[in-house]
Amino acid sequence: GQRVVGHNYILGVMSNALDEDQESTLDRVVEQALIQKIDSRDLGSDVDFLKNIKIDEMNLLKAFWKILEPKIHPILLCSLFLEKDGRSQMILSKDY
Repeated sequence: GQRVVGHNYILGVMSNALDEDQESTLDRVVEQALIQKIDSRDLGSDVDFLKNIKIDEMNLLKAFWKILEPKIHPILLCSLFLEKDGRSQMILSKDY
């Protein structure tokens, strides 16, 4: 049979959310648009928006950014941070 290897990720989201309402909106969007779709899934085959891309930290961050940025507007996304298995870390930041 095929051996499936799982990874544990921590996602950090930095934004310009200034008040509790904006933070609540950001938390809700991250949960609904990302976490519910990727948690405990085979990212390369079970997640529609990740099909046909190489699954690595930078490609995940870029895909997550594309999903989050329009959904949280007018809140501005500043950076995304991804940690894999408590070891490797990658940051994607907005160029202002």
